[in-house]
Amino acid sequence: MNIQQLTYIVEIAKCNSISRAAEYLFVSQPALSQQIRNLEKELGYCVFRRTRKGLELTEKGNLFIFKNTIKI
Repeated sequence: MNIQQLTYIVEIAKCNSISRAAEYLFVSQPALSQQIRNLEKELGYCVFRRTRKGLELTEKGNLFIFKNTIKI
C-alpha cells in the first residue's frame, strides 16, 4: 500500500463513486478502479461493497480507513 492508494480509498469513500472520485483526483476511472483492485488483492479482502447506489465501505474497509488515517 502507498499513500496514493490511501488517498484514493478515502476519496472514493467520500464520494461513494469511483467515477466522481476519479474526476476529483484528476485520474481516469479505469486507472482508479485498477488501483483499488490491486490494493484489495494485496490486502486480501474487499474494501468496498458495490451496490446499485454506488460504493460502500465494508466493515473491513471502515477498519482499514480508521487504522490508516490521522484524526486531527
